[in-house]
Amino acid sequence: MLLVSVATPAAAAHPEAAVALEARSAAALREAEREAGRACEARVLVGDPVACLMAVASDERATLVAVGSHGTSRLGGILVGSVATAVLHRAPCSVLIARARRDLSAFPARIAVGIDGSESSRTALAVAGALGSRLDVPVGAVAASGAAADFKPPEEAMADLHVDEREPVDALLDAARDCDLLVVGARGLRGVRALGSVSERVAHRALSSVLVVRGIPTATQASAA
Repeated sequence: MLLVSVATPAAAAHPEAAVALEARSAAALREAEREAGRACEARVLVGDPVACLMAVASDERATLVAVGSHGTSRLGGILVGSVATAVLHRAPCSVLIARARRDLSAFPARIAVGIDGSESSRTALAVAGALGSRLDVPVGAVAASGAAADFKPPEEAMADLHVDEREPVDALLDAARDCDLLVVGARGLRGVRALGSVSERVAHRALSSVLVVRGIPTATQASAA
């Protein structure tokens, strides 16, 4: 695991503030190392946060980029270019939008996954099933609007399948209220093309953490999750 903190001197009003920003980034990284509770590599980078994260993800051939959510609304995030929004749109790999939970020692207590019968949702289902097995937590599948009513998940994945008659975004947001982690598949859309996609809207509005699965064959990602 690689922990990255990015200092952005360009955002500082004067040299002293730039130094303070770098010091704060280093302090945040030390705190993250303590929270991680395991040996991991840590780096302080200087520059634009999104550009730095994307460069590291590419150089390290990352299969997952995890970023926190500051509570910015979806529209606000798009307009101001929040790091979470930009990473979600530009990352070549899966993205975890992490939201705080009171009891991190028990995270996640329950996982939900959105399915619609597509290849991307089958990948999400495999990843959710693998995480549930590894962490010994229940996993529930949600199929919205009857589009996946005929889709049956593999028996070895889970038995808990709920078909919701509402639109996908509404169904998934409701599912996120009762879980700690919502897993959804991405259909390969990035940048402007991704605006308005189900995964993009859910990632910004869900109360839970959201894992958007992208870019890795099902078997490989399921085993690496």
